[in-house]
Amino acid sequence: MANTKAVFSSLITLIAFFLLLLLLPQCIDCIHAHSLEVCKFDAIYQFGDSISDTGNRIRENPDSPFSRLPYGKTFFKKATGRCSNGLLMIDYIAQAAGIPFLPPYLDQDTLNFSGHGKNFAVAGATASPKNLPAKTNISISVTRSSLNVQLDWMSTYMNRTCHNAEDCAEKLKTALFMVGEIGGNDYNFAFFQGKTVEEVRDMVPEVVQAIKDAVTRVISYGAARVVVPGNFPIGCFPVYLTTFHTNNSAAYDEFHCLKGVNRLSIYHNDQLKEAIEDLRKENPQVIIVYGDYYNAFLSVYHHASFLGFDTSSLQKSCCGVGGDYDFSMIQKCGDPGVPVCRNPHERISWDGIHPTQKVYQYMAYWLIHDILPELHFGHFEERGLLSIADYFHKFTQLSDTLAAVDQPFPPHEALSFLLAGLGSEYDSLVTSVKTQLHPMSLEDLYGHMLGHELRLAQNQPTVDLSNVSANFTNKGPSTRGGRGGRFTYNYNSNCGGGCSNSKRSRGRGRQNFSSNRPVYQVCQKVGHVALQCYHRFDNSYTIDNTPPMQALLATPQ
Repeated sequence: MANTKAVFSSLITLIAFFLLLLLLPQCIDCIHAHSLEVCKFDAIYQFGDSISDTGNRIRENPDSPFSRLPYGKTFFKKATGRCSNGLLMIDYIAQAAGIPFLPPYLDQDTLNFSGHGKNFAVAGATASPKNLPAKTNISISVTRSSLNVQLDWMSTYMNRTCHNAEDCAEKLKTALFMVGEIGGNDYNFAFFQGKTVEEVRDMVPEVVQAIKDAVTRVISYGAARVVVPGNFPIGCFPVYLTTFHTNNSAAYDEFHCLKGVNRLSIYHNDQLKEAIEDLRKENPQVIIVYGDYYNAFLSVYHHASFLGFDTSSLQKSCCGVGGDYDFSMIQKCGDPGVPVCRNPHERISWDGIHPTQKVYQYMAYWLIHDILPELHFGHFEERGLLSIADYFHKFTQLSDTLAAVDQPFPPHEALSFLLAGLGSEYDSLVTSVKTQLHPMSLEDLYGHMLGHELRLAQNQPTVDLSNVSANFTNKGPSTRGGRGGRFTYNYNSNCGGGCSNSKRSRGRGRQNFSSNRPVYQVCQKVGHVALQCYHRFDNSYTIDNTPPMQALLATPQ
């Protein structure tokens, strides 16, 4: 299932970027401003570091360089504590959800205001507990507000705004939680204090475990939908290109990014995705989505010329000075005498460490389209919370929503998406559909899904079959078989499944029948297809003349 989802996400991303290129002059103000409103979020809670901090760090330390211009110059015309020239990804995500910008938790003016969520992220924060780096001889001089501290803030905040645990759960079930990006600073501090790539790699399991524990904790608060972003391809950032500069061309990829450092990010992200899979199994009632910041950034990076970036300055800081990448650890953005480029919207990197507002905007665009389908209704069918009819109905709602923003599902992608959301009990159906020589229509797939659901229900031990042996004595030899017998059926291509197929049943006897027209599983009408049946979304509809199971078994085919 994971491979199907990956293919689906890649195709959606390709379409999104194709539209981006076509609509480039207009897209700087669009991001389909209300695309996340379909999820009906009424609040967002953000945890993380400088990628998403909207002002906590400058309230901890008013002397931080993020507290003064040129930070914030493009959008706000003043510094707000955001580590960029303007808006961050979380700002665009909030806009897309129809939610105001998230206030920083430490802002005293909004401290007791519940509103539409809070931002707990702090620039320089680590995923590991504040005492862990000391044990590994890594000093942290930026902030002690690690991920655990941010979670404590969340607990304090919820205690002030909720009447009780039930009230909190009720409020949070329509909220979006962003747990990260976090963990990058754990590796940054280690690298900049002389640790090797191998030594930093050894830190990954502990960092990922800290993130996993944080997700578990927000779920305990009542979180129902959680996005867990991965790390960036940091080997493309000026800070790393400067620190690990080498004349060995083999150290760089075709985009002049450091391969070894990027492999560390990939390793972290792979470990994080495994942790997310474990969390999904442990919390089947919660939607937990991986936020692919790595490929979101690379998509912008690899399409830079089409998106209006200056290709001659892709790896140079807009705000910075020194060396091949306009970056120095001694003179940083915001320090006296450090210049700022004239056109920040043409640069990838703002200060050598953080992207520009324009990059964040395109990354948010990519990410929203990548996670929207899963956030909208996640793995509900896999959890058994939806019937096939409800599942298909929610799919059509999502399909209509995407069509409304000029990104309709192509038929083959719709097929992949429907299959990707099915649980493991539908694996045989998924395999059958994916191995068809000719693509199956959505109508036919829906009919097969309904039929499979009905068959699963019939296989449940809820029917009294005490008289089965007596019934079998009335049957001819053609029905002889037993558990695991071969179940053969023949029908023409109009039924959507091909002809002359043979499958092994689960606990069925040998049965042979043929028909030129399919029988629709909901209303039992011959030749009726799913989209023609007005009963398909009526969960209260039952078939009055359905014969008892014993009669079906006793009647020769």
